[in-house]
Amino acid sequence: MLLKIRVTIAGNILFAMTTLTVHADVILTEGTNFGVDVSPIAGSIAMDLMGSIWLLPANGGQAQQLTDGLIPVVTPRWSPAGTSLLYEVRAANGSEIWRLDVATLNSQRLSQEGHHDQNPAWHPHGERIVYASDRNVSGLDIWETDLPTGLSWRITSHAGDESEPVWSANGQHLAYIRKEDERYALVLRRRGEPEQDLIVSDLPLSAPSWRPDGSLLTFLRHGEGRPTLRWSFFLIRR
Repeated sequence: MLLKIRVTIAGNILFAMTTLTVHADVILTEGTNFGVDVSPIAGSIAMDLMGSIWLLPANGGQAQQLTDGLIPVVTPRWSPAGTSLLYEVRAANGSEIWRLDVATLNSQRLSQEGHHDQNPAWHPHGERIVYASDRNVSGLDIWETDLPTGLSWRITSHAGDESEPVWSANGQHLAYIRKEDERYALVLRRRGEPEQDLIVSDLPLSAPSWRPDGSLLTFLRHGEGRPTLRWSFFLIRR
């Protein structure tokens, strides 16, 4: 699929105390390894491209730049109400999770400094977020934060790394990816039940995603030798 957008880049050139503003149109017809999320309310598309978060109308048109691009940001995730976005800021000393108010374009940092917090996702009630973090110095674990109070708690503590958590639409079940000793697992954590490895693979797994009715869980499996991706489906008991 080709994604066609038009962006405008403005820069300042200084000649002997005279400032000249230069505008240039850049046509982008495709991209590699960028994140896209669709608003559950308006259907508009948020995506990370060229280090910034962009907003594209549901029916296409001019893309709006939401972040300034000074520090690379990735993986925008719409809130259930469609009013704000979570995103990940990547810097030399770690990665942080921020929240952007789409109406005002004001951003708020949600992470603690000095840690790697990544893969943010919303709880369907809209007041909690779940993410992967190394703040316990045991690799990446799954953590959750209550936004009104700022309280955080750890959900997993396995050997290796747990990442890419995602709640089912009813907020009852959590899926995530576990990596240990170069093997990957898609893990399902049903409410009130022990965790279950749905699939274990020597190939990298990523991007677990729930169907809205909670009956199907999909993920990507990366093929050998080429950066190809395959879809697999599991019927999930609700």
